[in-house]
This record gives sequence, structure tokens and C-alpha cells, in this order.
Amino acid sequence: MLPRLGECPALDGKSGQRFGQLTVINGEIDKTTVTSAKNIFVVSENASLFLKNVTLKQYQNKDLIQTNGNQTGVKIAITSCEFLGRCYFPAQGEYIINGGSYTGKCGAFYFKSGTISITSGYFSSTSYDGDWGHYENGAMFIGCAIIIEACDYGAHGAPIVHITGGQFYGSTPLYGLLVIDYKASNKNTTN
Repeated sequence: MLPRLGECPALDGKSGQRFGQLTVINGEIDKTTVTSAKNIFVVSENASLFLKNVTLKQYQNKDLIQTNGNQTGVKIAITSCEFLGRCYFPAQGEYIINGGSYTGKCGAFYFKSGTISITSGYFSSTSYDGDWGHYENGAMFIGCAIIIEACDYGAHGAPIVHITGGQFYGSTPLYGLLVIDYKASNKNTTN
């Protein structure tokens, strides 16, 4: 059963949810009219979320999916989906994106940890919100379609990134993809 609008299902592998795994194929969750914009999904310790041909829309492009930075063993696979909102992934785990269209206010995805594999897809940002700065407990979405920050968040080490395809469009004047080594104050960007 899908959650009622405004609820935030937590997948944690511990709360009685069988194996902490959820698979959704061919569906839509539209929360664009719900002003108490909570996450649509929260994925936690040793849990998995698999989405294929799913449309997720959030009020004012707020968070669709989130993990927690002190968690490990998370697996999220997203295939040929359409997202209107953003995703924040600080947990150690595996993140796979294959195809689809992902647009968020000030950015679509923000990663701080884990192994990230992107093979294709369209990633964009709808607005610019100033210069980047490290935010210790959360994400600073600024207008890049994807931000990958190596800051040793949760003591998980730097993200491991494999990008073999995709289109990345940031809001002017920002880049589509921003990779930041916060500890070394080194920024790598691509248009």
C-alpha cells in the first residue's frame, strides 16, 4: 500500500518492513499541492529502494528521496524515471541512475558519500541560489544539476563516481555537474 499524501515512509530494514526493500514500477506520486512537503521516501540503514518508470513530483521542488549521513548499506536504483524535485544522498551505499529526466529547484541530486553510477539521463536545475559553501549537516543546493561533495560525511570517505553518459544542465551561471573536494578545497566542474 502506498503511503497517504504527506506521510514519509522510512525504509530501514529494522522497522518490520520485510528486508527493508521497496520496488515501485510504473507509478506516480504527485505531492505538488501538499504544502507540508515532507520527503516522499527516506531510505536508511541496509535498506533498498528500486524505482522504474516512476514519476515523483514534490511541492516547490523540495526533497523527493533522502538518506541519512550516519547510515550504511543503502542501495537506490533509479531507472527511466521522471522527477520534479531533488534528492539528497549522504549515506554510504550504492546509487545507480540509468535514464530518465530529473529536474529540481536549485539542483536535482546532491551526493556526499557512496558509489555513484550514472549511465544516462537528463539532469537539470530550475534556478540559481548563490555560491556553493559547505553545509555540515545537510545539502546546499545552489543551481547545479548534480553536486558531488567529498567531505568525509559520516566518516564514509569520498564518493566513488562512475559517469558514462547523461546530459547535465545547471542554472546560469552554474555548471551542470559540480564535484567538490571539500577537505582539499578543490572544485572540478563540467558543462
